[in-house]
Amino acid sequence: AKSGRLKAGDLEGGAVSVSNIGMAGIDSVAPIISPPQSAILGVGATREVFRPDEAGAPKLHREIVLTLACDHRIFDGMGAARFLAAIARGLEAPH
Repeated sequence: AKSGRLKAGDLEGGAVSVSNIGMAGIDSVAPIISPPQSAILGVGATREVFRPDEAGAPKLHREIVLTLACDHRIFDGMGAARFLAAIARGLEAPH
């Protein structure tokens, strides 16, 4: 893209897939990127777990495992981490 040599076919189709294995009750998934896509987000099932609150007392939380696999020719690690963090923030506070 930086060299200006992209063709129309290079821009077709999706860039990121979502593998929602969580709807089958699976806690986590190690997704595999399907070319020509650049990344895939694996979504696990929601689960209820106890985590300590600020005072150290157990508090029930709903959690979900998200796994992002990226083509490192397109994403660097920090860019992928920022993308995954943005997804997490959106899920934690959708409004």
